[in-house]
Amino acid sequence: MAWCTQTKEFRNKEHSLPVKMAVVKGLKVQLFGHSFVKRIKDYIQNDSSQRHDLNLQGNALVQYSGFPGATVKELRRHLEVVSDFSPDILVLSLGQSTSTIRMLLRKVLLGILRS
Repeated sequence: MAWCTQTKEFRNKEHSLPVKMAVVKGLKVQLFGHSFVKRIKDYIQNDSSQRHDLNLQGNALVQYSGFPGATVKELRRHLEVVSDFSPDILVLSLGQSTSTIRMLLRKVLLGILRS
């Protein structure tokens, strides 16, 4: 979590008082991957009982970056979405087979480390 200082002005009928206070910025979480991520986002948007922030503590900001039908190669082309958002936590939702997952993880992590 990041801390920042903000100046807020509190008013009542007789006084105006500027006060500096520490504000906690929420954790940035990004779900990145294929159609499962898109389906989760759609489910949450269409069910008012679900919370977009996944019920995380604090003021969590959750971004869903799902690309239906995306292959490993296509997901690599969308890595700028991750670097633009700059999440504190990145959750990857990738292919079904173990070999696909290993290959993609290696390529994605190397791509992130190089950027």
